[in-house]
Amino acid sequence: MLHIEFAPMEGITGFPFRNAFEKVFGGISAYYTPFLTVNQNKKFGSHDIRDVDPKVNQSIELIPQILTNKPDQLAWGAERLYEMGYAEVNLNLGCPSPTVTKRHKGAGFLADPEEVDRLLSETYRILEADHSPVYLSVKSRIGMQDKSRFNELLRVYGSYPLRRLVLHPRLGSQGYEGTVDLDCFEEALDSLKCPLIYNGDLRTIEDIKAIRQRFPEAAGIMIGRGFLYDPTLILKIREDEAGEGHSKEKTGLENGQQSAAEDTAAAEDTAGAENKVIADNKVANLHDRLKFLYLFHDTLLDEYSKANPYPDSCVPRMKELWGFWLENPDLIEAYGRDLLRKMVKKIKKSRNLEDYHLAVRQFNIQDH
Repeated sequence: MLHIEFAPMEGITGFPFRNAFEKVFGGISAYYTPFLTVNQNKKFGSHDIRDVDPKVNQSIELIPQILTNKPDQLAWGAERLYEMGYAEVNLNLGCPSPTVTKRHKGAGFLADPEEVDRLLSETYRILEADHSPVYLSVKSRIGMQDKSRFNELLRVYGSYPLRRLVLHPRLGSQGYEGTVDLDCFEEALDSLKCPLIYNGDLRTIEDIKAIRQRFPEAAGIMIGRGFLYDPTLILKIREDEAGEGHSKEKTGLENGQQSAAEDTAAAEDTAGAENKVIADNKVANLHDRLKFLYLFHDTLLDEYSKANPYPDSCVPRMKELWGFWLENPDLIEAYGRDLLRKMVKKIKKSRNLEDYHLAVRQFNIQDH
């Protein structure tokens, strides 16, 4: 089966979202946290600590992500996360937000490959001196303002034992606009030995098929906004794969600390879980897809409510999600764009949880 990772999004994909998605859909090989930051006193913020608490992430494979341009902070953060039970930590060199890039972090750090090299070299030196076995991986763009130094970045990444590289083949300055540069991703595939994950503009089955067809050697794909617009996309992918008879693929990302027997058992367990998703969650018609969408909505609302003692605190989170669902293909098919826009407008006017529930009742699954 296709190796699928869930990209992080600040303010949305925290542990309540991840747990709700896993409960309703499953089928995700790895979730990533929204980026964590290490302060000058070598501490994580309380919100970050809560989001990576293993007690609230028990049912998923979670990879914490750190945003920094300082090797001592990256090494310290990786070692603390390893002590919490996380074997791999991801370095964010892909965030295109101006508030991040202007501080020479995220994609803003890519303008100088020599600095990227120094960051990784010094971080690995510290980890080796501390005898820390934690894996490092990177999420990257192809550059900040231009791709003229992409070859240098690839040489840097290829110089270190990265657990994986997640590559979004856009410039940081593009944000999420313009076209992805698939030639750059192909160049990375030809140059690197570490597992390479494709990320960028995966919103439909057709998008995913096109990437798989062009890059069959890729270790997997990462989807972020595609799952926010259409959470049932994961079921559509698995159902499509079942129809085509895909078998479990080796990605090079199996846990290196497992024995061969444990690895085989884990693969069989994962395949069994994925097959259950395929068998149980049929999404062939609009009614079924809407049913799963509403189930996810209710599960997420419940997860937010459990995570915060103040009932109304979940309303802003849910309203933000409805902003993405304005582009949900099944809601558009069911209600039409104009009516959907009016219905979501009522939801966004909700002042508290009671108002929110009343506004959501406009969506009646029995009508479809």
